[in-house]
Amino acid sequence: MPTPVIDSSKAPNSDKFYAEAQETLPENFYLLYRIVDRLARANALDERSWRVRLGQGSGGTATDLNTLTFSTGVMDQFYGDNAALACVVGRQMASHGLNHLATVAEFEARTSQLMAEAEAQAIAEVQSAQRRRTTTNTIGSILGGVLGSILGGTTGAIVGGTTQAILGTMTAGQQQQAEVRANQIYQDKVAALNAEYAAILQSQQYEADAYAYQFLVRAGFDPQGCQRAMSVLSQLEPNQSPGRTPLNPAARLQRLNQLATQVSLEALVAEGRTYLSENPRPLGYSVSRDGAVLRIESRNGPRATGFPN
Repeated sequence: MPTPVIDSSKAPNSDKFYAEAQETLPENFYLLYRIVDRLARANALDERSWRVRLGQGSGGTATDLNTLTFSTGVMDQFYGDNAALACVVGRQMASHGLNHLATVAEFEARTSQLMAEAEAQAIAEVQSAQRRRTTTNTIGSILGGVLGSILGGTTGAIVGGTTQAILGTMTAGQQQQAEVRANQIYQDKVAALNAEYAAILQSQQYEADAYAYQFLVRAGFDPQGCQRAMSVLSQLEPNQSPGRTPLNPAARLQRLNQLATQVSLEALVAEGRTYLSENPRPLGYSVSRDGAVLRIESRNGPRATGFPN
């Protein structure tokens, strides 16, 4: 349950409202509020509400729908450079608008399916081997344990029962061959899926970078903010970089530099001013009771409706 929404409609002017927000909000929340408020209103992204969540570590990701997640490490890295931080924020906002989260969900679902696929293929190969050879040693519990260790969780128990029922017996050599083959099947499938996902993610990273750059310019921030942000992110450890798979920051920086020569800064600034003139009031905000989440309202504010009679 959030605290009551702080609405700008009763403030005498925007400066007064922002000053009160600075006094009310923790420093990092205030910085992120000002950036999200500006980016949203200057890019027509204020038709929805946004949530900002802070955590530990040094990463930052777009997670749940319309939720922007930043670590204290990222905030420290960009302290004093609001334009660079705005680019990082803009990238997350772009990822939500472009529905990049659906790709992550699809990847995770397909990864889970690989377990069943590897199980089925291994069983089929063992069946084929069993038909070619006459054997006397039972393998059900062994193969079930093998696949269970490879594929994880309850799969081993399921496979064990299935293989006992349909495969009968195999020699010790065939047991070892099945173990090696099952592992190979699974690893090959994972490698292929990772390669496919990496290509998709790379395309999405480039796309989010381009949108963030344009968001930044429309909002009136320094256009070089994205280039500086990329330089900072390139210095983070690979497993600390925003996103599930770190990409080549040099290639992304090169694309940003190319984009800067292809778009009209004047036109983008003019578009941003038009959007801001249409929605000049700062967006309202509230903080969750536990202080963990900042909610930034849409231009229409919170909608409280009753129930029909």
